[in-house]
Amino acid sequence: MIRPQNTRYRLERWQTPAGNCIVGQLPEAVRGYHFGPTLRSFILYQYYQAHVTRDLLLAQLRDWGVDLSTGQLERILTENQASWHAEKDALLAMGLEVSTQVTVDDTGARHQGQNGYTTRLGNDDFAWFQTTERKDRVNFRQLLHGGNPTYVINEVALEYFREHKLPQPPLTALQNASCRVFPDPSQRL
Repeated sequence: MIRPQNTRYRLERWQTPAGNCIVGQLPEAVRGYHFGPTLRSFILYQYYQAHVTRDLLLAQLRDWGVDLSTGQLERILTENQASWHAEKDALLAMGLEVSTQVTVDDTGARHQGQNGYTTRLGNDDFAWFQTTERKDRVNFRQLLHGGNPTYVINEVALEYFREHKLPQPPLTALQNASCRVFPDPSQRL
């Protein structure tokens, strides 16, 4: 149910024998917000899932008596979204961990005169999307590894080195290395 409703929170304040002050906390769902979680969820759903424009969404909410400014709507749509991004990143990691295969696709489009590319990773059980400014092998590896690409020297890589006649000293060093996982050298400062 979406309707205007003001809630008054009264926070207790206690003073300890040592003179310190303890103040009660607001519920987590409203901490740092002017509007409750139901309204914020509705706005995010309407805008991102149902593709309702900002103007139509604002008009609808005002018709229902919700006193919301354009700036407040914009903040709800764009700020404090770290938990959504963390959930999206966790989805990719978990999806890759439990999947035996994934498919990859990407598409390009221009927005405000700039090229952009959206990459999709997933299968029948999950889908993950990310838009970046580049479409190349390095960009794909960065997306696949959550921004921290690594190189792994496994048996497949060693066989490849043998087939392509890598000189024996570096091949032996790689075979005997205690660590065969290396960070991307392009990420070093």
